[in-house]
This record gives sequence, structure tokens and C-alpha cells, in this order.
Amino acid sequence: MVALASPASAHPGIENPYLPIGRTVTVLLGVPSEEPAGMVAVEVRLPPTFRLDRVDPTPGWTASASPSSVSFRGGAAPQGAFVAFSFAGVFADRGTEALDVVTTAADGTVRHWDGRPTDPFPAPVVFAGTEPPAGQGRGGIDVRGWSERAGAAATLVALVIGVGWRLRRRRQSRSASPELPA
Repeated sequence: MVALASPASAHPGIENPYLPIGRTVTVLLGVPSEEPAGMVAVEVRLPPTFRLDRVDPTPGWTASASPSSVSFRGGAAPQGAFVAFSFAGVFADRGTEALDVVTTAADGTVRHWDGRPTDPFPAPVVFAGTEPPAGQGRGGIDVRGWSERAGAAATLVALVIGVGWRLRRRRQSRSASPELPA
């Protein structure tokens, strides 16, 4: 799933960062492509308290996994795109866990998303076995919403281009038509 975001305005995040412990959960991770060359690889470093059970396919990307990381390669996410990656496993212990993310652009530029929440390149965080504070909702990022907004934006752009093309053709056909004598 690929959506568009403005460059340097987003950071990797988990759609629902409040996850239970002791049972299989799906982690939906959204990752922005911020470099001009476009993102071609993503590595997610898994915390030691997480047991990976499966990696879900992402169209256009190939995945590989080890007990400590999941890697996605071969995609071609242009600057401004936001790609959703999904994998599942079990968090064994209650606590706050960072999922460090490393992105690689087509020109070899590497970005490490491994900082604290207030750092310029924060790691996405999972709150295993905890509930969100009262009145704060589930938190996280709206990975599915990004794709829905991107779809709506693409539809709007196509509509504007189509109307513009149609008006231009109409003007061209009027100017190409010979004038009839009165």
C-alpha cells in the first residue's frame, strides 16, 4: 500500500501502538520516503521481547526476516510516498518497545529512525500490554487513512487533468473549425 505525504513531514509509525502481550498481533508500520532518490529498502529492528511469526506481503516489495529484524527490498517508493508494511508476532513482556527503522534510498542514502520521540528521526514505539491514557484514544498513525486520502487525492488530480484536457480539446476544435459564412 503506497500513499503520498509531503516530504520531511512524516515519520515511521505504528497504526495502533497499544498491543496486547502473550498472543499474536499484527503490527502495521507506515514508513515515509523522504529522499529525492526514492526509498528502495526498509529494515525494521525487532525488540528482543518480540517473537516474529509472519511477514505479510507488500505489493512491489520482497521481504526477508530473522529473529531480530524484518527487511523489505526492491520497492520504488518516490519521495513523498508513505508505504505500509505488516508483520505479526507475539510481545512477551509488558513495556514500551522501540522498533528502529532504517530506510535506504536508490542513491544509497541511509536514514536511521532510531531516536526518542522528541528527536528529529524518532523510532516508532509500541506499548505492549498497556492501554492508552484515558481520553487519548488509541494513538498511533492512520496508515489506512493515508492510503484513503492518497486515493481521493489521485482521483481529484485525475478529474482536474481530465476536465482540463477536455476544455483544451474543445478550444482546439473550435479554433480549428472553419467559420461558416453568414
